[in-house]
Amino acid sequence: MLETGDILGGRYEVDSLLGRGGMSSVFSGWDRTLGREIAIKVLAAELVEDRVFVERFDREARAAASLSHRNVVAVFDSGVDEGARFIVMERVSGKTLAARLREGPMSIEQAIQIAAGVAEALGAAHARGIVHRDVKPGNVMLGENGHVKVLDFGIARALAATSLTRASTVIGTAGYLSPEQAEGGPVDARSDLYGLGCLLYEMLTGRPPFVADSAAALVHQHLTRPPDPPSRWRPEVSPALDEAVLRCLAKDPGERYARAQDLSGALSGVLEGRSATASAASAMGRRQRERRWIAAAAAGALLGALLLILALDSGRTAHSGETAARASALAPNHAAATDPKRTAANAPPHRPPSETTASASAPALVGRTAEPAAALSGLILADRQQGLLDETAASMISRRATALLSAVSSSDPAEATRQLSGFNRRVDALAARGEIAMPAAAALKAAAAAVAGPLIASAPPSAAGDSGPQAQAPAGRGKGRGDHHDGAGAEKD
Repeated sequence: MLETGDILGGRYEVDSLLGRGGMSSVFSGWDRTLGREIAIKVLAAELVEDRVFVERFDREARAAASLSHRNVVAVFDSGVDEGARFIVMERVSGKTLAARLREGPMSIEQAIQIAAGVAEALGAAHARGIVHRDVKPGNVMLGENGHVKVLDFGIARALAATSLTRASTVIGTAGYLSPEQAEGGPVDARSDLYGLGCLLYEMLTGRPPFVADSAAALVHQHLTRPPDPPSRWRPEVSPALDEAVLRCLAKDPGERYARAQDLSGALSGVLEGRSATASAASAMGRRQRERRWIAAAAAGALLGALLLILALDSGRTAHSGETAARASALAPNHAAATDPKRTAANAPPHRPPSETTASASAPALVGRTAEPAAALSGLILADRQQGLLDETAASMISRRATALLSAVSSSDPAEATRQLSGFNRRVDALAARGEIAMPAAAALKAAAAAVAGPLIASAPPSAAGDSGPQAQAPAGRGKGRGDHHDGAGAEKD
């Protein structure tokens, strides 16, 4: 057993023990010749005694030492000293991915970035004909600066050639073992991508793709059971990211990504908010900038409509600070928007159409909708800030809200009815696709009804058109004409 202060190869001074596993122990150390910190991996005695392993290990160590990549832990040297077979490696200050996973969930962005770093390392190795064969959390280092490095290239291949039983190897890596490895078949770069898919799955969900009570049962699942999509355990995982992970975990290597670079491109596309099949980085950046511009323009238009309503209500130009204060005070009040009693309390009492109501002045009608309009505007902003709406959904709803507020401010009951119906249909469609939670959808529709309700209720049937209950009902509930729309209209969001 090595002790602090021992010298290996006449130059490598052993310091403290960093960790121990079934195959090796790792020590911090000091290169007395070059004056730098190092890590020293000392192989287990039973491996050193296996001649086949030693011969294969020496070849693989030389191959691994030829790798020079920012995401690969560099191998500096290897040798033997009084029966101790050792490898001298780059010292990485940080922790293993295995240690990080024990701390709890990580953000989707961080999981993707770590997986992309591992993919870059694997791609560099594969380009030199080196297959890792043992991609698992313990072989991924996370530097203190967040940098990702992969270690132990070649050791798994050397171990596979030993006269030792392979059962111990399967037990240690069964959670990340590709089907072809489990069957003892030929492996290639796609086998490493399967292991990386297992890593990414665990980083996203907090659990590996397959869980079992024994290594044999776990291997059987890798061979036969299709994995659940990560979104089953973490609903915010996008379809594109689901697709990327599940493609890595395909049972047939031919259905996986052919190269690590292809997976890297897919993950970059996911980070940019595009499909996992996107490949052009410049196109990704341009589309993201366009979406931001549209969202900003929609928000500006909505604010302009709101200011117009408030100005008509007061008979003068409202101060922007007062407007912002009213919107921010009303924005968090989801309960008020979803409570039918509160909504009804804010709306005027229903009166039969008459000449008096038909000739009601625009300022009077706007006065009854100014506060609901501020509530609707603030609700959209609050939902976006709280993550209940993504950027695209918020932009769509903002455009619908702007059109609705414009119709109300122009005192056009028929147009207000049409825009309210369109607003409800858009919210329902987003909710059906899972892009907005049902409670948030109900709150938005209630807020929109409070905005348009006074104008619609005050107009005679001839002016309001389909302004009855069917037209005002949320999309998908009524069966009247209010449920239909000409295809050239506002459904183009």
